[in-house]
Amino acid sequence: MVQTIVLILEGMDVATRDQALTLMQARVRVIVKTNTGNYLLFGKKFGLRSSAGSAGPGMKTGDLGG
Repeated sequence: MVQTIVLILEGMDVATRDQALTLMQARVRVIVKTNTGNYLLFGKKFGLRSSAGSAGPGMKTGDLGG
């Protein structure tokens, strides 16, 4: 089963970027609170691995950073 989590960070500075890079190198467990108030645990047995990452300035009006 493939599980996907998208992390959106507003106004990423160098320290936040460095922390995100550190997390992407480790196997982690992630707890997510859904819009309905339920909690989901991802990576319970083996942890999660990062397979991709991207960053951008958010140039569109609806983007969080722009």
